[in-house]
Amino acid sequence: MLVELVPIDLISATEEIDIVHQQELCKIIKSSGFWIHPIIIHDEQLFVMDGHHRLASAKQLNLSLIPAVKLNYREVEVSSWREDYVINEQVIFKMYNQKKLFPHKTTKHIFPTPLPECL
Repeated sequence: MLVELVPIDLISATEEIDIVHQQELCKIIKSSGFWIHPIIIHDEQLFVMDGHHRLASAKQLNLSLIPAVKLNYREVEVSSWREDYVINEQVIFKMYNQKKLFPHKTTKHIFPTPLPECL
C-alpha cells in the first residue's frame, strides 16, 4: 500500500465528526509537528473511508496536502457500527452522490492488511 500526498480540496467526507475528538486530534497533530496515520480514501471518488477526524483537523490547520492511501471496495469490506443502519458499498455511494453525511461512527471499514504509517 502506497501512502501519497493528496490535495485536501479533492477529498470528501462521508460522515459527521465528533468535534471534541477532532479538536483534541488537531492539538496533537499541531504539537507533534508530524502526521502518523494516513487517511484511507476511495481510489476513484476520493471520499474518506477512514480518517474523518484527521481530515477535519487538516482542514482546520490549513494544510493543502494530506497523506492518504487509496483503496476500493474490491479490497475493503464495509458494515455498520450502528444496529439501525444497513451499510454496503451501494448505500455509501448513494449518500456520497447526494452529498449527504452519515452520522458519526456509522460506517465500519475493514481493511485487508495492516495499514502503513507515515513515519
